Amino acid sequence: MDGSYPNSIIITGPTGSGKSELAIRIATELSGEIISVDSMQVYKGMDVGTGKVTKVDQAKVPHHMIDVCPAKDEFDVAKFISKASESYSDIRARGKTAIFCGGTGLYLKAFFQGIGTAPPKDKALRKELECLSLRELQSRLKAIAPHAFGSVDVNNPRRLVRAIEITTLSGQSPTELKSPWNDNLSNWPKSVFIINPDLEDHLPRMERRVDKMIDQGLVDETSTLLEDGILNNPSASQAIGYRQIISYLQGQVALEEAIESIKIKTRQYAKRQRTWFRNQMPPSIELSVSNNFKEAEGYILDHYKANQRNMAS
Repeated sequence: MDGSYPNSIIITGPTGSGKSELAIRIATELSGEIISVDSMQVYKGMDVGTGKVTKVDQAKVPHHMIDVCPAKDEFDVAKFISKASESYSDIRARGKTAIFCGGTGLYLKAFFQGIGTAPPKDKALRKELECLSLRELQSRLKAIAPHAFGSVDVNNPRRLVRAIEITTLSGQSPTELKSPWNDNLSNWPKSVFIINPDLEDHLPRMERRVDKMIDQGLVDETSTLLEDGILNNPSASQAIGYRQIISYLQGQVALEEAIESIKIKTRQYAKRQRTWFRNQMPPSIELSVSNNFKEAEGYILDHYKANQRNMAS
């Protein structure tokens, strides 16, 4: 979508930072609606493991880009831009404030700065690569794109497959391709907030969150998703939480080991998110929220309303 988004708000941050709760508070005050920017919450049936907002909260505040695709089918950034643009237009047509909330930085940046020049997916090549082990994928990427090896999460099969695919189809590694983003930041909203809790608060919060997911039925949810064909979708089946529980259900690890792995992977993911937001986002306001949502809510509302007054004057 062309044009800017001066009347919108972005609330982002690492996993487990409390951004969803804060976005609901802001939306309630502004009579706004939330566009979820989460690459896994788009999938139906992936509720517990993605920390998806409850049906009760969705009834309080309209949410968009949640449950838009079966978990067995793939969903990508291009589809997100298309559907999220439709949601945004609908929200604005009804005079509402759009609040973009989520932690998938790639989707955020692609929405406001356009998608890249990398080649599209190749089903035949992917089928071949997905049969390889993690070590084999690492070896192949290192052989064909050694300069990209250090910039890719080499423990994530999905990232490795995509990096190999880009290099094989384009003849260039992901790091050699022309920058996929334009330099124009004018499309970004003026109110961009990164929720970044203090580590001493965030780390135990993430661990409690994983334990809560287990208590809420993550194992049963994953079992149902397996029956519904989630393994047909490499992106969804490799998501943190589901990947580890799938290993447990397939008898590869004990449940306790799977849970501990989820906690480790969640901490690692949050660290990568923090780095990404620090280096890739436009000018933003970072808020350190430690359960004091009321203070953060007041700050965001005051900042947003001041921006609106400035634009109107």
